[in-house]
Amino acid sequence: MTGKPTYEELERRVKALEREAYPRRKAEEALRQSEGKIRAILDQTFQFIGLLTTDGILVEANRASLQFAGLTESDVLGKPFWETPWWIHSPELQQDLRQAIEKAAKGEVVFFHANHYDLEGGVHYIDGSIKPVTDGDGKVVFLIPEGHDVTIRKRAQERLHRINDCFLNFGSDISANIDLLTDLCGTLLDADLARYDHLERIEERASLGVLRDAGDEVMVLNDLANHPQGTRDRDVSELRLQTCVGKNVKCGGEIVGTLCVFFERDVVLSDDDKEVLEIAASAIGVEEARKRADEEKERLEARLQRSKKM
Repeated sequence: MTGKPTYEELERRVKALEREAYPRRKAEEALRQSEGKIRAILDQTFQFIGLLTTDGILVEANRASLQFAGLTESDVLGKPFWETPWWIHSPELQQDLRQAIEKAAKGEVVFFHANHYDLEGGVHYIDGSIKPVTDGDGKVVFLIPEGHDVTIRKRAQERLHRINDCFLNFGSDISANIDLLTDLCGTLLDADLARYDHLERIEERASLGVLRDAGDEVMVLNDLANHPQGTRDRDVSELRLQTCVGKNVKCGGEIVGTLCVFFERDVVLSDDDKEVLEIAASAIGVEEARKRADEEKERLEARLQRSKKM
């Protein structure tokens, strides 16, 4: 008959079990830390990223992708990716996504373009991909969908295309060309008024206050209604304009006028917005140079005609 274990024997057995369990606890702790680090990395990225099973069920979505559309994890996790709110606005995109997931599950990296709507209903253009994740035997075990918001770049490209089209539509009437550029600048910047003032008129306009010390910089004047120059401008008072953004127009190194866009609200222009204004102002400067050349030509021709009569 075996006697009961002594206290010392029990203590030895407990310590032995603790030694056996220690590596497992360390591994579990390391796994939890690793998962936490991965989650932190995913949530720190500005791009959209998630994790799918091979049949397309969404099991992870980072913070950026959720906040983009005002979603929570409970809205999307555990659902087929193509049935989540990001995709339901377009059956065509849903079908394309399902096909992309099928290809990725077979080991192919798939790239695609899509448009998605943010929380406020604004459309965003996304360059996306779905990449397979394999185990040690080369078997696909997960899929990683990624999306990069390229809206700003795409809109900048569209703007440049429209400006180029404007150039192609130029005719022989220089004033009409300048009007085309001015109107297009206002449209592209979503301004309430766009205006080009030649040098003679600047003294009468709010643009003088904007550009007096501007040099070659894009300058902004806020609170026009209470600005000395703003009170002298009829457009400012009649249209209740709040902000003026202006750029000097130069010809032959001299300021010949100012291109300004006006808003009924406070605005903060992006670098791409400023580039539109700069391109338009530069193009108007070219047209002004053409105008000078034409006027000089007319003067020379008139002198030639007079000399022939003498």
